[in-house]
Amino acid sequence: MRNTLVPIPILLALSGGVVFGASQGHDRLPAATQGLIDEYPGLRAEHVGSNVQAIYGVPMTLAGTPERAAQWWMEDHSLALGVGDVDLRLLRSNAVGTTQRFTVFIYQQFIDDLPVELAAVRLLVLNGVPNQVVYVGARLAQRPEGGYAADSVDGASALASVQTTPEYAHLSVWSDPELVVYFGEGLGEIERSVRAWKFLGTHPIRSEYESYTFFVNAADSELVFARDEVHNTDVEGHVDGMATPGVFPDTGSNPAVQTSMESVHVEILGGNDTFSDESGDFVIANEGNANVTVRAETVGVWTQVINDQGSELSASDSVTPPGPAELLL
Repeated sequence: MRNTLVPIPILLALSGGVVFGASQGHDRLPAATQGLIDEYPGLRAEHVGSNVQAIYGVPMTLAGTPERAAQWWMEDHSLALGVGDVDLRLLRSNAVGTTQRFTVFIYQQFIDDLPVELAAVRLLVLNGVPNQVVYVGARLAQRPEGGYAADSVDGASALASVQTTPEYAHLSVWSDPELVVYFGEGLGEIERSVRAWKFLGTHPIRSEYESYTFFVNAADSELVFARDEVHNTDVEGHVDGMATPGVFPDTGSNPAVQTSMESVHVEILGGNDTFSDESGDFVIANEGNANVTVRAETVGVWTQVINDQGSELSASDSVTPPGPAELLL
């Protein structure tokens, strides 16, 4: 027998993991999931209907290596995920945390050899002697009862159906269509899965940039979903100035010191602007996530400093959103 229970409670938080569904009574769990819970008293399962989204609470499969622990859990317990005989293929694995105490294994789901969009299993192994599976998170598609409708639309036709839509006709750069299984974007209720053509359409002009991933039903050419791939990232930062403390002048015994600057005008060149707060901090609304130049100048809410012997004082910093931009006047 591969499994030995080690009754140590584990509290886990995985970045990018699965959002739990409603925890429901064991009588509504799939039989394989209930069997796993019976094998490991104290184990919990979060699920929406028969789709199990998380299994955690006590260590499960033990092995001499993290890879073997993950492999054995998948071989013995994949039915506990509630989607039947699921085709899961290892996508990657990596250490988690600065101490590398855990190893996470990420699996991609396939149905009929087609990749399932946004479907994955994340299996977490606690590294040690022995190595122990301590968390399994999943977002998986179900095959429709009766199977999928036959494909009647090829990739070129699916692409043309979107290119001729007035809303997207201005997109000028298109990727080649690929056939996938699609079952929605969310992590809550599970949508019915369909075979769909997936492709990217882009309007590449930077000032007007748009990009969408399209999913067109391969059975009837219906546009199932258009996912906006443009994510805007605001820019954060801080403004300091060399200011003389107190009420005395700048002298050798009273030198200027770096001081947070309140109510200083800050802008993204060619973009939005704002004023720093009482701590010298600021956030500028920004469209996109490409590198930007942030500039602070000696203009306040109520005042403006004008140098009649030269250019006005300013400071700038080139950053990738969200920054931070560090500006020193």
